[in-house]
Amino acid sequence: MARRMVLGRRGAVFGLWVSKPANDALSATDSQLLFTMTERAGMVLASGTVTVPSGGNAVRVAFPDTYPSTPLVFAGSLTHYPRRLPVSTDADPSGFYLRAIRDEHFLTYPAEGTTARWFAIMKTET
Repeated sequence: MARRMVLGRRGAVFGLWVSKPANDALSATDSQLLFTMTERAGMVLASGTVTVPSGGNAVRVAFPDTYPSTPLVFAGSLTHYPRRLPVSTDADPSGFYLRAIRDEHFLTYPAEGTTARWFAIMKTET
């Protein structure tokens, strides 16, 4: 039976590794792992909250670090659930811009002034 998870030391590095079925997490290659602490692909890099500005204006949110590639940023309003209050993001390696999306039927920005929760994950390389 394969050791599917290693929590602790693997070689000279401490962390968490989870292998695919039938692979030993202690000796598996990166392609045989489902999760590794040494690769940031798919990991949450940063998260937080931000107030959505009014009138479709953008607010800049800085990441705590500058990353080697542009992370995927997901954001959504925390208030008025279950009503959808759409926002958009435009990211780069050091941060992102967030803005409310205009409702073309009511000609308003329903998310403006609300608090949005966001998180950034590193893209999974293909």
